[in-house]
Amino acid sequence: MHLNPKISLDWMVRGQQKQVLTPGQNEKRYLAGAQNVQTGEMIWVESEKKDSLLFLYLLWELVQDYHDAKVIHVILDNYAIHKTLQVMTSLQTEAGQKLRLHFLPP
Repeated sequence: MHLNPKISLDWMVRGQQKQVLTPGQNEKRYLAGAQNVQTGEMIWVESEKKDSLLFLYLLWELVQDYHDAKVIHVILDNYAIHKTLQVMTSLQTEAGQKLRLHFLPP
């Protein structure tokens, strides 16, 4: 089996779809990341879903990695998962109080 099969025109009986064998599973992984603008260090997390839990996992990693910081500024776009009830509730916790979310464009 070829790992990158070329799909082109092929003969098949009318009304029947020919099966094309492809390798493995069609799995998707989603990443969320943040970069420290002073050091260039990247922090990232991955998940099978692109949802607010992925974003919360990233925020938790930021708080853990920068536990000595008084404030952690996070610059974001206005994607819906950044503003869910879960996220807003988490920002009210002691760890969440360190985070300042800045949405662009303002």
